[in-house]
Amino acid sequence: GWVLVLLFPVCSAMRLARFNTMLDEPNAPPWAYSFFTGVPTPAGAGVAMVPMALSFSLPVDLFRHPVVVAAFLVGVSFLEVSRVPTYSFKRIRVPHTYVLPLMLVVAAVAAFLVTEPWMTLSALGLLYLASIPLSIRSFRARQREAEKEETGDARPT
Repeated sequence: GWVLVLLFPVCSAMRLARFNTMLDEPNAPPWAYSFFTGVPTPAGAGVAMVPMALSFSLPVDLFRHPVVVAAFLVGVSFLEVSRVPTYSFKRIRVPHTYVLPLMLVVAAVAAFLVTEPWMTLSALGLLYLASIPLSIRSFRARQREAEKEETGDARPT
């Protein structure tokens, strides 16, 4: 088990090294800064805790089974060092009309974190995992759009 537990910080270090070397990449298009390459380490740490959090809140032994936990940890570790594009929320701008609803959602999440911390953390981790296919699709769509603009195939709408 210690080898699998050691895999996570090793992959985290490799991911950080890649992030640091890609910081000043001159060839990256402007839209690419909305995405990370691989799962960021803090998000990976939160996702890696999902089986533990579920085992605390659900009376199911599945989330305590060593094979399930090991598979989850290995999967998250490899997502960190993968080339999978994931959303980067660093440059997100919230329109004025969405500020109040967003504040209500943040307050609701904070309330759930206080009343049901393990289920809330599990839900947030699973929501993040569910966003990965959407980020891949969004990245590829932007990539195709940029390629069409480069080749001159872009048609005005």
